Amino acid sequence: MNHQSFGECIERLLRGEIIDIWLDKSLYSDLCQPDNLQEINHFLSRLNRNCIRSNDGNGFYCAYLDIESPEIRKIIQRQFNDFVSRIEPIVQWVRLCRTLTNGSKPIEYGDIISKGQLLTSVEQSHLGSEQLKKLAQKVAKQSTSTNASDQLQYVLNYLQDEKYLILAGHDAGTTYRATAKWSLFYEQLEYISACEQIPTDNLHDTAGQLVQDNLI
Repeated sequence: MNHQSFGECIERLLRGEIIDIWLDKSLYSDLCQPDNLQEINHFLSRLNRNCIRSNDGNGFYCAYLDIESPEIRKIIQRQFNDFVSRIEPIVQWVRLCRTLTNGSKPIEYGDIISKGQLLTSVEQSHLGSEQLKKLAQKVAKQSTSTNASDQLQYVLNYLQDEKYLILAGHDAGTTYRATAKWSLFYEQLEYISACEQIPTDNLHDTAGQLVQDNLI
């Protein structure tokens, strides 16, 4: 791994970004090499961090090595609170996808998302139209558009800004691919579900409901 790639990789990991083959093929390929990953983790260990791979193997992200100190626990709690405070639009998107696909498994890493296909499904579903309207109002608070195509674009733009989707193919703005951030998202939800030591009053209503709805 050259000096520039090393520095960029460290910066992105410390910013909390996930690295996969779609978001950055070069860095992902570098991290797939054991020697490079060891070099990255040797540096990160000085900062009490470690680069780990998602359970499905599709993305790399940064985590703390030692979480026993009170200071680190406070940081992790803040990060957790930030995650659950931002989860509602993602939860609503998962529910919308389930509505439009008749309850099949929601979006996951590598899926291709076609705006045209989604729009057709929305226009054929009253429930889907209502769910999209509410979601668009949440992610684009200044918008008053009642056009389903505009509403869907607001949501797709939001998911792209949050790195859940990336533009794919040559049809700019109409076709997207799901990134490994979905892999991390489902892992975080499983953690919420399994981690009984987290006080229930720290769990955002939407996150708890998502677990209850078995969307993970």
